[in-house]
Amino acid sequence: MGKLSFISRHIVLFTNNRPVFGIILIEDEIIFDVVLIENSTSILSVMENYQEWNPIDLEDFYISPGIIDCNIKKEFEDYDHLTRQAVSGGITFIIHEKSKLSEFEDNSDLYCDVGEISLIESYESLKECVDSDSIALKCYLNAPDNKTKPVSMQLETLFQELSETNIPLIIDPILPYSRQLFLASPFHCSTAEDRITGKLPDTKLNPAAFPDSVEEEIPKISSFESPKERKKAGSPKIQSEKQGKYKDLSPTSPAIDHVSMTPFKINSEENEEAPASLTKLRPRAMTYTIFDDLNKRIKENEESTESISLAEQSAYSEAGSTVFSPMIIPELRKRSSSFDIMILNSNSLSSTPTTDGSPVKPSAFLQRMQGRRPTPLVMIKEEKINSDTEYVQHLASIPDTWEIHGVETIISSLKQVNYPVHLANLSSASSVNLVRQAKLEKISLTCETCVHYLFFTKDSVKNGDTRFKDFPPIKSKTNFNLLWDLLKLKAIDMVSSHHFLVDPKLKFLESGSFKRAVSGVSTLGYTLQALWTILTIPATLGSEIEHYLCRLGKWLSLHPARFLRLPNRGSIEKGKAADLIIWKPYERTQISAANSMRPEMCLFFDEILKGKIYHVYIRGCLAYSNNQYYPVGKKISRKCPY
Repeated sequence: MGKLSFISRHIVLFTNNRPVFGIILIEDEIIFDVVLIENSTSILSVMENYQEWNPIDLEDFYISPGIIDCNIKKEFEDYDHLTRQAVSGGITFIIHEKSKLSEFEDNSDLYCDVGEISLIESYESLKECVDSDSIALKCYLNAPDNKTKPVSMQLETLFQELSETNIPLIIDPILPYSRQLFLASPFHCSTAEDRITGKLPDTKLNPAAFPDSVEEEIPKISSFESPKERKKAGSPKIQSEKQGKYKDLSPTSPAIDHVSMTPFKINSEENEEAPASLTKLRPRAMTYTIFDDLNKRIKENEESTESISLAEQSAYSEAGSTVFSPMIIPELRKRSSSFDIMILNSNSLSSTPTTDGSPVKPSAFLQRMQGRRPTPLVMIKEEKINSDTEYVQHLASIPDTWEIHGVETIISSLKQVNYPVHLANLSSASSVNLVRQAKLEKISLTCETCVHYLFFTKDSVKNGDTRFKDFPPIKSKTNFNLLWDLLKLKAIDMVSSHHFLVDPKLKFLESGSFKRAVSGVSTLGYTLQALWTILTIPATLGSEIEHYLCRLGKWLSLHPARFLRLPNRGSIEKGKAADLIIWKPYERTQISAANSMRPEMCLFFDEILKGKIYHVYIRGCLAYSNNQYYPVGKKISRKCPY
């Protein structure tokens, strides 16, 4: 393809914490060199000096490394649609699960590079997966649909078998109780026909209302202590942030992580025989770190009953409301005679009946009381929204403990066989914090969260909008803030789309049934802009915020490339593939049908995002430019990574 170069004052390099001025030299799809330039140098002089490299002036544009998305499920769309949507958002390389629900040969054009993920379901399928060309392997602790099985072998055995292969392994850690899962999503593993024609269970029980202790034991896929066993074992223990030891948190122990001890220093020359009381160790004032505060807030969020409380409040609202004003109902504007009847039938208060059978006349006392009696109480039963369409009910039916149990299971197995594992789709701050603490013990564990957990909260989801149904679900504002804190504190390694475009008829958009709808969200192509939009919400201007452009590159490009063992991708540096995003981060883009392939299913439709992508290059070839697409992508395998 010859020589090509880009000149910009805003190149995102990981050797600097802010974008820098330089020129990127490209030859035969590879970055030949990145030359830094003094800020005082004019663009014209740079173009003259590098004229043989066919320089393109991008002075006012930002250049970021191409995005790698390793969490995509391809079922109801072809490569043409999938890769177009990806490259328009700056994604230059995707890996996806092999199709299970829709089986068709897909030979459509590729607009970005594509790799596949093989699913491990049993010991028999493991060898087949290892021998395949897939970029990575993946397994589920719980079946995600009716055609995919959860891993049936012990996790320790799986890690041991993979220990000599060095193949990237992804695990979806959601581990629900079967009874709770049926109540939350009765058609979770049903066919499309059953979802459409099947009858919903006639129950209003909320699965999250049952404590874990009354449920059946978690599936035995590895060594794992159930909540009952943990209770029998004694008081809980947590890990000290710095000491790496476990502290007993029984009621008799101090509720602190650690107490630093330091000797009381004295001048031995002036006071050779210091009193014994001064030479003893004394406790130094307790230090309260940012991680201590984070642990506290995560624990409070974990113990919060907000979701189940809102669900209960919604359920009880069906009882109606008590109204004290009769003006609401025309028939009650005239005072009822119920009070008169009650009084006249009372032997103790009514006047003496007449002998001729004429109507009883109330006494003067009763007549005075009648004028003082209160307005009658009226019970009005308001029109009740179908609980199946309420997002608060859906959210409350899927507790965080499912995710926490799965993460604990995996960590327990990794302590036996330490193999590099990547956890996908983490939505709970509590489960991410478990991963952070496990890393302190030198456990080979990385994790990711998804863009919609970092952009939306439960308040963003309207009742009946099943486009937002995902597994695990979008959570509260508190959890949203905690996830952002964990991301900034490097507890989360990368962010993906978790894109899974579902057939609209299986989303039941008209009825809005969360229990019938298939889990899956359309989020591909908006990760960069969505994260940047949230990061720039504070009123910080100029270069103060631009260090996050470098961190975005690490979350979306560098760390995914390292996890997938792709040494030639993930950053803008000499010898790597020229995967580049040319964009303007401070321009705004409203997501419409013009920049969304399936706008009726897109979560970001009609959202105003910060950042506009102008051009995308894949291996030095133009793949996207101002809504024009060029099929330069190709399939990448483990045996042929470039």
